Amino acid sequence: MINKRISFTKTGILKFIGHLDLLRTFQRAFRRAEVPLAYSQGFNPHPLLSFANPLALGMTSEDEYADITLESEMDNEEIVRRMNDVLPPGLSLTCCASLPEHFETAMALVTASAYRITFPDNGFDWTSAVTSFLTQDQIMIRRLGKVRGRKQWLDVDVKDLIYQFEMTDARTLLLTCACGSTLNLKVDSLLECFYASVEHPEWLHEETIHRTRLYQTVDGQFVSLM
Repeated sequence: MINKRISFTKTGILKFIGHLDLLRTFQRAFRRAEVPLAYSQGFNPHPLLSFANPLALGMTSEDEYADITLESEMDNEEIVRRMNDVLPPGLSLTCCASLPEHFETAMALVTASAYRITFPDNGFDWTSAVTSFLTQDQIMIRRLGKVRGRKQWLDVDVKDLIYQFEMTDARTLLLTCACGSTLNLKVDSLLECFYASVEHPEWLHEETIHRTRLYQTVDGQFVSLM
C-alpha cells in the first residue's frame, strides 16, 4: 500500500456541492484517471480516501487536502496530470506528495484555517463594525453541545479561537481561526452572530467566503500540511 497526500482547489460553481458529492466526484475521477486507489476490506469496501477538513457548503478554497492510499506506486506528477484531465471545472489538483508508511493523517494535523471574507457592497461601515465585534472581551455564539449526555444549545465564548484578523479594505476581512477535531470555529456561525450584533441578520450569506489556507502547528508556528 502506497500513501499519498494531495492538495486541490475548489472554486466557482462547485461551492454549491456538499462534502458527500465531493467525495463521490473524486472517487469517479480516480477511476476515470486509472489511479489505483486502494479499498478497505470487508463486506462493504470503500476507497481509502479522507479529507483534512470538509469545506462548508457555499465556500470556495485554494488549499484543500486529502490523504489517499494506492494499491501500487504511481508518479506524483502523473497523478496530478491524470486527475486534472478528468476533474470537472472548479476542481484542480495542485500537488501530490508521498507519505511514509506510518503517518499522521491530514485530518488529525489541521489546527487552523485562514479565510478571505468579502462583505456585500451596500454602503455599510464594515471596517468599524467588524473591528468592534472582533475586539470584544467575549464573543458568544450558540452551539449544539451535550449536558449530562443530552444535546442542547449552549452559549460558548469563541474569542480565544480567533487567532488573527485584518480588514484589508472597506469590505474584505482576512481571518485566521481554530480549525480541526479538537478546537474548531465555524465561520458561518461567527458571521451569524456578527450580523445579529449589528441588527441585520438578513445579511447572512450575502458575503463570499474563500478559504486561503489550512494549517498545522509545528513548534508554535502555522505551516502547510504539505
